[in-house]
Amino acid sequence: MSSRRKVLLILDDVYKQDQLEALAGKHNWFGNGSRIIITTRDEHLLRAHKVDHVYPIRLLIDDEAVQLFKRHTYNEEDPIEDYETLSLRVISYASGLPLALKVIGSFLCDKNKNQWISALDNPDDAMEIFEACAGYNPEIEIKVLRQKALITIVKKEWGGNKFDMHDLVQEMGHYIVRGEHPKNPRKHSRVWKDEEIEAMCFDLATMENYETEALKYFSYYDLDNNYISSRICEIMSSMKKLRWIDVTFGDDNGDGRPTNFSDSFHPKELCFLKLRSGKQKKLWDGYKHLPHLKVLHLEGMNFSISQLTCLKVLNLSHCKNLIELPDPPSSLVFLNARHWIPLTTNIVNGGERLLQSMLEGDAIKNRSMILIPPGFKIPMGFTPPLLKVRRYTLQLPENWQDYFSGFLMCVVLNDAIISRDDFKIIVKQALSFEDDLVWEESDGKWYTLVWYVSFDLLRDTARWNQTYKALSFEITKGECSGFGVRLVAKKNRSGLMETSTTNSYDYTPLFKIEYDKASDAIMISSLFDYY
Repeated sequence: MSSRRKVLLILDDVYKQDQLEALAGKHNWFGNGSRIIITTRDEHLLRAHKVDHVYPIRLLIDDEAVQLFKRHTYNEEDPIEDYETLSLRVISYASGLPLALKVIGSFLCDKNKNQWISALDNPDDAMEIFEACAGYNPEIEIKVLRQKALITIVKKEWGGNKFDMHDLVQEMGHYIVRGEHPKNPRKHSRVWKDEEIEAMCFDLATMENYETEALKYFSYYDLDNNYISSRICEIMSSMKKLRWIDVTFGDDNGDGRPTNFSDSFHPKELCFLKLRSGKQKKLWDGYKHLPHLKVLHLEGMNFSISQLTCLKVLNLSHCKNLIELPDPPSSLVFLNARHWIPLTTNIVNGGERLLQSMLEGDAIKNRSMILIPPGFKIPMGFTPPLLKVRRYTLQLPENWQDYFSGFLMCVVLNDAIISRDDFKIIVKQALSFEDDLVWEESDGKWYTLVWYVSFDLLRDTARWNQTYKALSFEITKGECSGFGVRLVAKKNRSGLMETSTTNSYDYTPLFKIEYDKASDAIMISSLFDYY
């Protein structure tokens, strides 16, 4: 068809010989004067196809690199301090590679000066950015996948966000995981098909598994549910490389079979464990060394939990029969225990002690904390007392930024909040003061929400001013019956002044903090859902 036409054909990012044979097989396919431009990372493909000319792409000179990097990072409305100096360090590191400049630039575009310096001072981190797809850095990998249009982020109907992708991309991922062993799930790095997991449960042989890294299972209500619920714990105990577990047990299990993890359960790389609806009285016997476990989500469980020294996020929602919560590890910065916790458990009666324990742990180092306890013990003992307001004015002492590390906000909610978008607070300079009624326990309607936000998280936002004499905190989304704010002193448990460095600390971001033009204020919202 095109043999008489003069055409311009551009074949970008060719990686297979048959692509060239199908689209540009011979010269006589195109009319005189046609130009065929092929880009590829594999020069051998061009040589094998006998193209007329091969032009190696040169690296960018400094002026070109500056222009490309600036296109991906520079924000004229909110320029970063010392941008020119910092950007030259990146350009020197990238050595003229366009892809490195694009990926690193996209990563740094919304970061402040301190975050730039932190990234540039660690060349290993910079290499992980450039080689994102080979590592385990979620923030970078997600950004790269979005840039390549492989995934999108969409809002859920009931709040929050989720990943979405084309069906063909999902099928391709499934094919890659199942690979050479499509009918043997024990050989798969990720196992998610319920029927395959159930088949593994009915297989009497339980062999050690060094392949599976992630497992997701939802137990349906059938006659074999009791057996599956007990066997699945045995199956998981045999998986030595597990990093991620999400299992929903059937409500009907509990016929006497043990459903806790066996003594052989030692997944040292496990970082996420989510269990729902089981009737276990314990997760496992004795002590387990799980140095990477950061997220533990237990819903409807019926046991005490042992101390996990690296735990960051603990969700105990719907644990109706929780027996006891031991002293939380100092690493904990997010605790959700809002639904139906028995009134006799220590988490209800020791709410203030729990709050103090978290503040004396890693909350200060993490620069943030979220606590959702049952009952109203914390708001009852909060000083200064909560008020029946949506807007709370906090008067600040002289040199407050030198003696305090952040703000502790306590709210008694009237309605349930489920997603991160259901509750927001704005902060700005207070220009007036009002007398309001003090909140009382009889005013409590739903449950308590406690936030800790450090000054460090607010410093790099517009409208933050350390010379203010008073600040106004206003709940713009979410209904409450009581609201209070106080300063948190810069002291650790030994009484020494607390430092706020995070250079060697495994930081867990909990809040989204941004300037809101509509209210001309700083807006704070959670990065975590509350269900």
